[in-house]
Formats: sequence, structure tokens, C-alpha cells
Amino acid sequence: MKALFFSIIFLFTSLSCGLVWGDAVGKPKDMEGTFDFTQGYRVDDLTWNVAGPQYDPNILSELTWDNVESYQIKGSGELLLKRHIALKGSIDYGWIYDGKVQDSDFLGDDRTFEFSRATADANDGHVFDGSLGAGYLFRFGKGRFSLTPLVGYSHHEQNLVARNGFQEISPIPELTGPVGPIDALDSSYETKWKGPWIGLDLAAEPGDRFSFLVGLEYHWADYEAEADWNLREDFAHPVSFSDEADGGGVRVSCAVAYQFSKHFSVKAGFEFQSWSTDSGTQTVFGADGSSSDQPLNEVNWDSYSVFLGLVCEV
Repeated sequence: MKALFFSIIFLFTSLSCGLVWGDAVGKPKDMEGTFDFTQGYRVDDLTWNVAGPQYDPNILSELTWDNVESYQIKGSGELLLKRHIALKGSIDYGWIYDGKVQDSDFLGDDRTFEFSRATADANDGHVFDGSLGAGYLFRFGKGRFSLTPLVGYSHHEQNLVARNGFQEISPIPELTGPVGPIDALDSSYETKWKGPWIGLDLAAEPGDRFSFLVGLEYHWADYEAEADWNLREDFAHPVSFSDEADGGGVRVSCAVAYQFSKHFSVKAGFEFQSWSTDSGTQTVFGADGSSSDQPLNEVNWDSYSVFLGLVCEV
């Protein structure tokens, strides 16, 4: 799936930049194109919890990745055909360099009687997003304002790790180990959110050089995840358990651009997304080849990013 996204976005990039070159020799009059390349700072939070057998307790274990920071690059392209038909795509990749993760286990309902708490660093891994969409552009106010309803499909990933662990709470050390450093911890949790979306792009050009852009999207998602709990000898490896659920999310983006030449603008902005799932299933795979299911209560993922970059436009 990612290879398909990369191929299509590369096509958008080639066409958009090609239009700049082709402008000198006469580009198609019914075609416009832009390509953005931005870079920035991103923060992700992801939490999930599972229940015990027959929901006893209703929250047995909860994992929280908090303030996972990454350096992100993003490319996006858009073609406008016959002044109204909009085709757009975007792809981004972020290198995680900092963050924390906490793993808590409970004997009682509603996060009571906590019998284990471990923390670790989440300072490696990556995040990825890819999206394709199409819509119809409406212009207002002598072309200075536009509104574009859109439909599309997107794919999102977080490759999260837990390393340099420390056991914070351990009233039953023979079960969870003693309080102190956790040697050789190198666990991972890899997520995928994918599905269709609907959205709306709003743009305004109040002056000759400035433009403002707002994007709103609502997503439906199939959620899948795989984990490798490397210190659990009773679990299989490299897939110790997998998660599945249905979910959805919203994405909001705001940006301002300043055109400093005929074909180029500088762009800065902000993006926020918030996703969650319904209840689902966690399947645990044993080292002996067995498997068992337990209730996945919910998964919640929030992310925001700030970015700065260059726009190539014709």
C-alpha cells in the first residue's frame, strides 16, 4: 500500500513541477498544479487498554505513549483540471527522537489495585501518513475565495518502541519483577489506520501575495496493530499479539502562504488530528503456538504538527 502511495505522489510531484517548466513553452490552459514540500515538528499521543476475561477487571492493562516527538517531512501535490476538478495527494514521514511510554496493570475495575507500573523511553521509530483525494472546486468573490468538497482514502502508521525500562510499582515481584531497571527491554507496537474520508478545503486570497488555507476531514478507519513484547518468554515473537477494531478520526489543518515570485511561495501552518476506536479484539499468541482473544476496550490517538516549507505553483 505504501509503495502505491509513493508512486502516485511522485506522479503528482513530477506533473506539478513539470508544469512550471512547461509554462515557458505553453502549458495546457485547462490545467493548474502545485507542489508543496514542508518540514516541521510533530507530537503524538497514543493510548490503548484491554479488559480481562469476561471483562474482569474491565481494564486489565493500559499502555500510554506520551509526548512522542518527531521531525517530519511532507510532500503534497494538487492538480486542478478545467478550473474545477481537483485531484490531490500528500505523504509524510517522521523520525521519532523522544517520548515516554507507561505500562500499567490492574486487579480491580476502573484502574484500581494497580499491581504493576513500568515506564520506558520511546525515542525511536517512525510515523507515516499518506492520503489521496478528489473533489470539485467552487470559486467566489471574483476568484479570491474557493470551497472544495472532497472524498478520499488515507493510510496512517505509528511504529512505536519501549526501551530503557524501569519498574516503578511491583507489590508482587515474583510476578512482575523487582522495582528497578528492566534489562534488555526492546518492545514495539506498530499501528495502521486506513479507510475513506470526506472533507472540505477552504482558501482565501485577500491580497495579491497572501493566501490562507483551511482543511477539514472526517475519516472512517480500520485499525490494526501488531506488538512484539520481547521480554515475555510465554509470548510468540516477532508477533506477540495483534489488535483489530473499527474507528474514525478528524484532521484539521490551517496554513498561510506568501508568494515571493511568479511560481514560488513560502508556507507555514499547523495540523491537528484526533482518532479513536470502538471496542475490538486483541489476539495473544503464545510461545507454544496457542492463541487466545481478549477484549480491546479502546484506542485513542492524538497528534499535532507545525510546519514550514516551499510551494511551487503554476
